[in-house]
Amino acid sequence: MLIPNSTRKYHSLQQAMRRNTDFGLPDECWEWQGNIDKNGYGRFNMMKHTYFAHQTAYLLHYGERPSGINVCHHCDNPACVNPYHLFIGTQADNVADCIAKGRKTNPPKHIGSKHPHSKLTEDDVKQIRILRADGLTYRAIGNRFRVTYYAIYDVCNRSWKHVT
Repeated sequence: MLIPNSTRKYHSLQQAMRRNTDFGLPDECWEWQGNIDKNGYGRFNMMKHTYFAHQTAYLLHYGERPSGINVCHHCDNPACVNPYHLFIGTQADNVADCIAKGRKTNPPKHIGSKHPHSKLTEDDVKQIRILRADGLTYRAIGNRFRVTYYAIYDVCNRSWKHVT
């Protein structure tokens, strides 16, 4: 993409990439030398538009990517703009790649009383279900346990499924 001659810092995407890339061997990471954002990704501005360096490297080497598809790194180095280290994939592909490489694990499940905001215990839930089976209203049970009647409804009908 050629930009008309002006007082702008870069006149083309190619020029921006050449000026800010530390080129190396094809198997090495080519580190972006320009602006790096808080997540480690290279960025630059041109014609009042912000570009991600790795996405621009992919565009210039491989062409347009489909809408809604990410440019991901095989090398896991967000500052790398080596097109041979880049691949496209969905957000799910990117997360799966991250987990497969051990960079991310799924957070622990906070079930029942292990949830940091839980006001009830598993024993409370058993008692609530008995009281409801005996005919007490959601509101009366909620008042007894100091929670809303919505919470009691959920305990009886939707949540705490692990408690029998």
